[in-house]
Amino acid sequence: MHYLQELKRIIEINSFTANAKGVNEVGTYFDAWLKELGYNVKLHKRTTIGHHHHYVSHHTQGEKLLLVGHLDTVFPPSSFEHFREDEQWVYGPGVCDMKGGNIVMLEALR
Repeated sequence: MHYLQELKRIIEINSFTANAKGVNEVGTYFDAWLKELGYNVKLHKRTTIGHHHHYVSHHTQGEKLLLVGHLDTVFPPSSFEHFREDEQWVYGPGVCDMKGGNIVMLEALR
């Protein structure tokens, strides 16, 4: 799948910090994408906020790298805006912080 389609898919999910269901839904996409790349997924379950996801590479040789991100946004459902784009930009909750950054990390790993 093209990275912009992946970004659109997760932007369309309201993952406001207090919306654990939405945060977890975004996490399931990253779980699947990183499993496709051979990463092991460790899920640290939470009850009032979204689960924490820990991805570990199966590669044991070479330099180690730590990438850190988050799946929630600050936009409550009442102010939620959907993904949109024009000739130059894309817009939506999390495009810059942090869903877009997570997609950049995913693409770098690919």
